[in-house]
Amino acid sequence: MTRRILTGAIAALAATLLLVGCTASPTPAPEPSPDPNAVAPAPVLDASELDLYGGVARLSLATACTGTLIETGVDEAPAYLLTNGHCVGVDNMPANATILDEEGYGEARFFDVAGATDDDVLTVPAVRFEYGTMRGVDIGIVRLDATLGELRDGGAVPLPIAADAVAPGAAVVNIAAPTQNVPEDEFVLRKGECTLGESVDLIEHVWLWLDAPSNDCPGVLGGSSGSPLIADGEIVSIVNTTNTGVPVERGDTCYLGKPCEVEGAAAVFVPDTSYGVRTAGVGACFPEGVFALGGACPLEVAPLWDVNGGGIFGPNGEDGAGRTPVLELRSAVAAEVAVVQDVALGDASTCTDPATYAGASRVAVDADAEEPVTVPVTLPVENGFVLACAAVVGEESLAARFVFSIDAVAPTEGPRLAIEDLGETLMVDPLFDIPDIADIEVLFGPADEIDCADRAAYRLYIRQPFFIERDELPVRFCAVGFDMAGNESPLTERLLD
Repeated sequence: MTRRILTGAIAALAATLLLVGCTASPTPAPEPSPDPNAVAPAPVLDASELDLYGGVARLSLATACTGTLIETGVDEAPAYLLTNGHCVGVDNMPANATILDEEGYGEARFFDVAGATDDDVLTVPAVRFEYGTMRGVDIGIVRLDATLGELRDGGAVPLPIAADAVAPGAAVVNIAAPTQNVPEDEFVLRKGECTLGESVDLIEHVWLWLDAPSNDCPGVLGGSSGSPLIADGEIVSIVNTTNTGVPVERGDTCYLGKPCEVEGAAAVFVPDTSYGVRTAGVGACFPEGVFALGGACPLEVAPLWDVNGGGIFGPNGEDGAGRTPVLELRSAVAAEVAVVQDVALGDASTCTDPATYAGASRVAVDADAEEPVTVPVTLPVENGFVLACAAVVGEESLAARFVFSIDAVAPTEGPRLAIEDLGETLMVDPLFDIPDIADIEVLFGPADEIDCADRAAYRLYIRQPFFIERDELPVRFCAVGFDMAGNESPLTERLLD
């Protein structure tokens, strides 16, 4: 049989991402993606509360998100929004990448509450993406085409970012503009009242989120990304991801929209939980009202400026497309990079310890080389998760962490078939279920001629439904799925009569 190329996974991810207004990318962004039928949006924000929350905006950037106007204390300085990194850099942004000072696009809509007209809404273009990262934290800083004072005069209410982390158990308010499973004419700000939980490390596909505050905020859906958690008039965190609405039996893949908490070497799915981003101290990134890194600003820029790696692989050391695991390393300066492999999930902090790299393999990385340095990765064969760490020697505190999933368990069910009667025609649509059914091969034809056991006769399904004329019935339809590691599912066989 020909090599599968995960066309189904790519197409299915495109469909998922389009729900929140963005296009698919080679490394999909972590957007909240629960079962939309299981999660109801939070109550709408009343216009009378804009005197408290009038600095929260509905964003249309790289994707539909939410952002908050930051109180920097300098009205003459530019106006900045706090949101998620994936909201400003979803396309082609690997898990360990950081973007700096890039041209912005899109807009922010303030005062977008139920019943508001276009005249009521204040729309401001985004002119600069000052910062965006998904490297341990999911933070983006967006500069708007206005000064802070101009927006304040227009009625927007900037909020300061808390200097210190808030203890678990604190009551917080979430103001968000969800769009997933919400009619377009109801794309408005909504208010959820919730409680902060413990901060945990998470894995979500190729992302490792560190010290992420958990919460029980209601109605976290696509579009809620970047929305503030507010306590005592300060931003104490921003929403990043959720698994609310995901059935327990579907969460153990720890995939996109199914984040898992790290417990030692294991990843544990905790149902109906949302997670935020640690933001304490980010207010120090605006000396004199202007965004700047360094000093007391806790946002990092690593010398390994463009690195890639991680993903889901089978016990044979290949993914479903036959690729073997590697790390791809680039650096802003000529550097010697130390690499360690097979690090337990719970030992993520060791990636920033210089002692971890004693005796580690080292590679030379040229400054801004056209092609990245490629380092092969050897993975365990047992089912589970491991990390690889890479750090410029002497800059271990800025190490990159790569999440690898070893999937040695085949799907327990074959592809589901959506069958719709169109009168004289039946439409048959095999359904993907990423990552368990990431690719599908099919065979169908006259019932007395088709043998579902004849695997050589199958062809790759490329997400174009099949139309079968009623006078062609009975038809036998056969489908086999493959997960992202290439493990094969049981056979699905249907007789259409």
